[in-house]
Amino acid sequence: MNRQQIWSTVTACVITMLFFSAVMALGIGLVVLNERSAPDFPWFPIPIIGLLIAAIVGMQRWRPIGLEIPRDIPWGRVYGFAAAITVVGIVVCILQGAFHGYVRVSEGVQAEVSTAFAFLYWFVMALFAAVLAEAAFRGVMQTRLMAVMGVWPAIVIVSIVNTAAHRWNIELFQQWLGLFVTLAGWGYLRYLGRSLVPPIVAHGVTNFLLAFGLWTWGPFDQGALGTGSLVLIAATGVVALIIAIFLARSVNTKRESSDQPAYAESSG
Repeated sequence: MNRQQIWSTVTACVITMLFFSAVMALGIGLVVLNERSAPDFPWFPIPIIGLLIAAIVGMQRWRPIGLEIPRDIPWGRVYGFAAAITVVGIVVCILQGAFHGYVRVSEGVQAEVSTAFAFLYWFVMALFAAVLAEAAFRGVMQTRLMAVMGVWPAIVIVSIVNTAAHRWNIELFQQWLGLFVTLAGWGYLRYLGRSLVPPIVAHGVTNFLLAFGLWTWGPFDQGALGTGSLVLIAATGVVALIIAIFLARSVNTKRESSDQPAYAESSG
C-alpha cells in the first residue's frame, strides 16, 4: 500500500472504532441504568433505538455510509446472495465449533431482572449490535477504503478489523474463521448492492434468529453433532456457496449491462 492508502486505512479504522465504541458504550449504559433503577420495567429499548437512529443518521449526514437504495439493482438476486453467503458463514462457524467442541450460548443480563427485561435484552441488543456494527464497519470503514484501494483489499481489511473488534475469549477463538467468512460475505454484499441496507438486513435477521433459537432451545452444543450431521451441514454450505457465486455473477453481469449504455453515451 502507498502512503495515501495507509493513511486512509488508519483514519477509517480510528473513526470506525470511535463511532462503534461510543455508541455501544452509551447503549450498554442505558441498559445498566435501567437495571439499577427499574429491573422489573424494561424501558431501555426506546432510548436505545432512538440512540441508534440518531447515530446512524448523524454519521450519514457527516460522511455518507451507503444508506441509499439504488433503483437499478436486481434486489431479489442480491438478497438471495445475502441468504446464501450467510448460510456459508454459519456452516463454517458450526464446523469450526464442532472441531473445538464449542457450546454456543447467549449473553444475558447479569443482574436479577424480570423475564420481560431479559427477553427484550436478548433481542433488542442483538439487533442493536448488528445494525451498529454494519453502520460502523461496512458503512464508515468499508465505504472509505473501497474508494482508495478497491473492493477486495477493503473487504479483507474491514473483515479482519471487525473480527478483531470482538471480545476475544476462548469461545470466540473457536469461531474466528466462521466469523471472518461471514463478515467478508457481508462486505461483498455491501459492494454488490451498492448499499448498506442489505448487510444490515442480513446481520439483523441472523442475530435475531440466533437469539430466538438460543432463547427457545437453549445452548447449542456443536461438539455433540454426529458425523452424519456434520457431513449434511458441510454439503449445505457447499450448495449455498455455489448459489452465492452464481447470484453474485448474475448481479455483476446485470450491473455491467446497465452501465454500458451510459458509458457509451458519455463516450460519444
